[in-house]
Amino acid sequence: MVGKHIFVRCRNEQGNAGTWTAAVTEKIADKDTIRNHIEPRCNVDETFAQDTLMACPGNNILRIYYANQNTLVVSRSFWVTDRITETQGRKGAYSTSYILTGEDVARFCGDYSGAFDLNCFESYDDLVARIAAEGNNTITVNRTKDLFTHGMVGTDASVLTRCNFDKDSFIAFMNALYDAVENKKQVAVILPAALRAAWVERGDTTAEQLGHFILSLLPDFMRINCGMVSSWSCQINDKMVSDMQLLFVHPRSDEDIAYLKREGAHIIDLDGGRFTSEIKTVAADYFAFVWDNVADMDRLEEFWAYSKSNYRKLLRGRPTSARAMECIYLIRRMVEEGYADEEKCHRTLRLAAYEFAGAGTKVPAAESFLNEAINKLELTSKPLDDSTEAALRHLMSADGEKTKHQQQVYQLLLGAIEAGTAKAETVAALCAELRKGGRDADSYFLSYLSDKLNLTAEEITPQLSQLVCGIFAEVCCNQNSSTSANILQTIFGIVETWTDRLQQEASNWQAMVTPFVELYAAYIKDEERNAKGLKVAYLFLFRMCASAGAELREKCAKILMKEEVRIYRSGHTTLSDGSSRFATFASSFLERFPDMVRGDMDALGAAYERLFRIIFNPERGVSDAAISAYETITKQVLSADASDKMVQCILTGEERALKDKPPIWNEAHTEQALLRVEQVNLTLLSAYFPGEERLGVLVGNLNPTNHGIFPIFAEYINRSPFHARQYTYNILSRTNMLESLFVYVLFNCDFENVQDEMVTLLGLNHEQKINKVFSLNFFGGSAEETTRFTTWYRQELEQTLFTENAFTEQRHGLVMREWALLHSAQSFSAPLARIALEIYATALSRLYNLIGREAIASLPPEIIRDIENLRSQIMADGQLTHEDLFEFVWLADNTILNRSSVDLRLLCEQHMTSAESSRVLQKRLSMHLKEKRCPSALACEIYHTMLLTPPAGTFPMESLLSGLGYENMSNLERGVLLAKIILQVHNDRAMIEREIGRRAMNYLEHIAQEDGQTLLNEKFLVLWRQIRVIDYTRNTLFTRTMARVQRGQSLKFDLSMFLLCLIGLVVTVLFVGGMAALAVNVMPVLAVIILVVLLLGMAALAVWMMDSLLKSTKRR
Repeated sequence: MVGKHIFVRCRNEQGNAGTWTAAVTEKIADKDTIRNHIEPRCNVDETFAQDTLMACPGNNILRIYYANQNTLVVSRSFWVTDRITETQGRKGAYSTSYILTGEDVARFCGDYSGAFDLNCFESYDDLVARIAAEGNNTITVNRTKDLFTHGMVGTDASVLTRCNFDKDSFIAFMNALYDAVENKKQVAVILPAALRAAWVERGDTTAEQLGHFILSLLPDFMRINCGMVSSWSCQINDKMVSDMQLLFVHPRSDEDIAYLKREGAHIIDLDGGRFTSEIKTVAADYFAFVWDNVADMDRLEEFWAYSKSNYRKLLRGRPTSARAMECIYLIRRMVEEGYADEEKCHRTLRLAAYEFAGAGTKVPAAESFLNEAINKLELTSKPLDDSTEAALRHLMSADGEKTKHQQQVYQLLLGAIEAGTAKAETVAALCAELRKGGRDADSYFLSYLSDKLNLTAEEITPQLSQLVCGIFAEVCCNQNSSTSANILQTIFGIVETWTDRLQQEASNWQAMVTPFVELYAAYIKDEERNAKGLKVAYLFLFRMCASAGAELREKCAKILMKEEVRIYRSGHTTLSDGSSRFATFASSFLERFPDMVRGDMDALGAAYERLFRIIFNPERGVSDAAISAYETITKQVLSADASDKMVQCILTGEERALKDKPPIWNEAHTEQALLRVEQVNLTLLSAYFPGEERLGVLVGNLNPTNHGIFPIFAEYINRSPFHARQYTYNILSRTNMLESLFVYVLFNCDFENVQDEMVTLLGLNHEQKINKVFSLNFFGGSAEETTRFTTWYRQELEQTLFTENAFTEQRHGLVMREWALLHSAQSFSAPLARIALEIYATALSRLYNLIGREAIASLPPEIIRDIENLRSQIMADGQLTHEDLFEFVWLADNTILNRSSVDLRLLCEQHMTSAESSRVLQKRLSMHLKEKRCPSALACEIYHTMLLTPPAGTFPMESLLSGLGYENMSNLERGVLLAKIILQVHNDRAMIEREIGRRAMNYLEHIAQEDGQTLLNEKFLVLWRQIRVIDYTRNTLFTRTMARVQRGQSLKFDLSMFLLCLIGLVVTVLFVGGMAALAVNVMPVLAVIILVVLLLGMAALAVWMMDSLLKSTKRR
């Protein structure tokens, strides 16, 4: 669509009164576009207008620009005197513009001459006349004017000559113009002064002719993007022209030129050339071709048609690129010339690589040229220069699909890498190819790397190493195919093989393998690796720790330490293939460990420290393998150098490992592993024993209750001199381990002096030693242990029980305490207790056989009981010399203290005829009576007295009573005692019952005659009622005497009762009399009733009293 716009001062009655838009085609553009983009570009700088537009009234300015992305504006501006508004006489700008949208924009690109035909634009005079003719004083657009209805514009190549263009300035100008359009810059063309003056003074149109001719030299796809101003001041940054690329400027001074430079414009000075900018030439050949054919437009049109036909997709994306046009031109020329000019072919190839990068197969002509040019130039057989390498790198990086030239580009760039001339960017770009899924780069690189496996050291360049590392990194990030896995395995082999070659043949091998170190450092950080790949990486890093110089070794050591810390912090990590990460790390280290100990002391110490950390790690199987390696390798190390410095270096590694324990270690495994390591140390180092500080570290990691630690300590003290043993004792004492060590040594070592040292330091008494020996239970049951314990325990008993050659109660107390110790010890170690009890029983027989036969009867019953218990439990028959007597005394005590008096009577009667037995029984009874232990003291007294009686003698009743304190008793007490004696012997069925009973009755008769009333006490009568049924107590003098005594007691009782009755009767009469008198005064009837009741009561009482009296008389 084509619309029109008039910019001029309007009358107040205009629809746009007060504005400069006098008229505009409806719906051609929105108000914002008109107000913000079109109106400002219709105005003219007043100063410039005064200088250039006033001299020749027809002078005007042509502007071509885009108001927005889809709206093209072609405008002519005049400087006129107002003849329309009320303020007539004022000067200002008048512009008439065509606004093109849609398909008319493309149409203008093909038919742009109307912009240069002044007749297509309504002049101000014509506008004023039209308004006047229409008679409505309203400005409207002129519908008769048409941009595409125009006359022929007579321009030809001669205008270039008139404007002082030559080939070089033309090429510079065209490069500047293309750059300005492509990069939103401006080109300021300074025409010769004469032409500028001619325009000012006479309205010369050379500038417009030049502009028209320049547009004709542009292909339509470029022309559509180019804006211009036919004449302007040097204020090119003004909004009125700031977005127009081609400006013909009129500088007035050097200051204006300086301004142009400050604004970054390309200056084309056709007036002498001294102000022309330095313009980068990017398309010399193409613009030379254009210059050569300015008079043959058909030739140019044919080339543009060729370009659009073969390179449409390229030009669609870069229609304003001078490089693209240069590239297309050169390609066509190279093809036409058969690639004869090698230098130009190189340049064309480089340019095409940049311009066609990313086009791939979308531009077949370009793809064919690249492929053909590489083949024709035979680049694969020549070293690449830097510019060609950069171009090919750019081409490769931009391509996203398979192309004909892909493998050739790979081959060229890889050749530069092999030659050692490639840039780091080239290596990175080749590695990045693996990210492109549609290029099959992985297959190519797999084949390439497989061929490079066996390179010599001279053939391995730093760039090649970087390439291998880069490919490895890319494949690790994108392991999505079997090819990727194969590449990894190939690179693993390359790294190993190349490292071997470099170490053998290259002096700078450490610098060459450093990329491999960094490669594996990055590789092991990933948690998703498998054991196979990790092991390769670990082995390589450990290899470098073993063989590299200090700097590289330190670098590898730090990498491995970080990895080890990472493993410890993450715990028992399982890899993608189910393997243990730590086990993989440890096995790799152990494999390289023999090599790592061949270095200097620092390397050796670090290797041993890591080995010990692996030993103390609780993961199954790893620790065992590490201990085995420690034993094997350390033996070899010491065979080569067994100096104290070497030994200390090894042991220090262990101490360092123990000082900083990872959280995944556990105490039980650490202790177990530590003991195994120390056992190895003791085996390998004949004079080894730990120093005080080291011993403290070891003890801090051991459990005092673990018996397995003491063989190690026993060996320490066996090897240690006196001073070392002392600090060993002190350290163990502080941790409560010395007592256990003492017990272990007792059973397992012949270190008598050591035992004494420990006992002295511990201050243990015999009981404490016995408790420790049994509670710690180090006894294993071997013959050696049994012999050592037997010897020791006999010595202990000797020192405890036989300090003097005599038996004492104090020594018996020691015996019983020992028995208690041994008895409780059976719960800890029954086998050891049995051995101890046998030794103890032998000692007992020795001790108790010191007691004479006479002394046995005098032993306290507790001792007798203890001896009998010990004899029955642990002593064999015949071990006690006086075993029968011990047994008889025990029987006597048991009978006296725990049995009935009948058993005691039987025992006494049974043994009273035996002098020894009788004597023993007498002593035991005397002892128990004296200590008041007898349950029946009376029975004990009776049978003790009986034992004093000669076999044919009479029972000494007087002795019995004397022993019982008879003389000091009252008659009642005597009677009770005699009655108890009679009952005791009667109940016991003693054979001396009648003799004792009759003699007791005689004593009772004597008491009855002397004081019979005393025996009427209930205490005696209770016993007498039991006695009088005994046959020998009936019809005795005592019986008759007691009958008389009882009769006298009954009479006294009846008289007293009679007196009591009389007294009661008197009281009753007095009481009844008083009550009767009261009744007479108060209530006669009640008194009579009470009196009758009382009389009846008195009568009943009298009857009872008489009855009692008669019964008493009858009894007498």
